[in-house]
Amino acid sequence: MNWKPDRAFFEAHKDRIIRYGVISLVVLIALLVFGITGRDSEKEILLEASSVESAEGSAAAPEEDPEVIIVDVAGAVKTPKVVTLPRDSRVEDAIQAAGGLTEQADLSQVNRAAFVADGEKLYIPQEGEEGDTKASSSAETNGTEPAAKKVNLNTAGSEELESLPGIGPVTANKIVTYRSKNGAFTKLEDLKLVDGIGDKTFDNIKDQITL
Repeated sequence: MNWKPDRAFFEAHKDRIIRYGVISLVVLIALLVFGITGRDSEKEILLEASSVESAEGSAAAPEEDPEVIIVDVAGAVKTPKVVTLPRDSRVEDAIQAAGGLTEQADLSQVNRAAFVADGEKLYIPQEGEEGDTKASSSAETNGTEPAAKKVNLNTAGSEELESLPGIGPVTANKIVTYRSKNGAFTKLEDLKLVDGIGDKTFDNIKDQITL
């Protein structure tokens, strides 16, 4: 017996039959394409996607410049302000970035060859303000030992502050941060306002610090 297509059935389901036919054709073409190109094409697609993701991640990452520091220059300078300097800059560089010294500046208390640290507040005293001499000096040639140099709380960087007994990196950074937010210390006892410095620590270092 010969089978003949049911025309009524075809008319009733024409759209579904055409849709399934198209889907089958697309699947067949896809299989042929992947069969020809093989795994290499798949790897290339994955590599390209990975490269794009890496590039986008790099572009989104914030840029940091480890070659510069930021210093707050105050006191007897022509333009007291926050300045940006190359790393390993010295006090003299910070002074020049702030417009230079005023006529009232007391250079006998300033070590212009000292390094400045990131986040430091550099205070240049005026004549008549008390403070120790910051100018560099060498040992006397008469054979006597030079007097121990005191640490200036208003100009010392973190490393110099760490030379004090009982002052580690964390506490030294707290001193610099406090100084940046509140300005120069006006008396030695103000050091106890810094978190982590109590009476015992202050008594141990009070003879080794100055303003």
